[in-house]
Amino acid sequence: MGAVAVIQAAPGKVVVVDAWSTSCVPCMREFPHLVELHKKYSKEVVCVSFSCDFVGIKGKPPEFYEERVLKFLKSKEATLVNFLATEAADEAYEKMGIESIPAVFVYGTDGKLAQKFDSEYKGGGEGEEPFTYKDVTALVEKLAPAKN
Repeated sequence: MGAVAVIQAAPGKVVVVDAWSTSCVPCMREFPHLVELHKKYSKEVVCVSFSCDFVGIKGKPPEFYEERVLKFLKSKEATLVNFLATEAADEAYEKMGIESIPAVFVYGTDGKLAQKFDSEYKGGGEGEEPFTYKDVTALVEKLAPAKN
């Protein structure tokens, strides 16, 4: 996964990796908050989008989803780093240690995972979802170096 290289290349910065899909309504509802986080903390935080649209259907390779993903990113004015999964979503979920998306991984300035927000997260959130970007943003604000 290319996100690992981004984390390693960002020493001293908080890294937020958002795993999502254009077929996931909660993902698309929360995605604009990743864009807001990216814009607000662009000097202190590296935001990474990881699209899990590829489901593994032979007749629909990863490239099949690229146009849809890019259209969504453009509609949200997302200028952050984006990766498109090249392995089936279920395989990607297994490697990430999640059951489903949305999922957000926040790495501290030391490059270590500070928190995984996913369906197993029990620390907050409102409504039906186990977390929202309110939870993610609160953690990022604690971890990010002070703005100059």
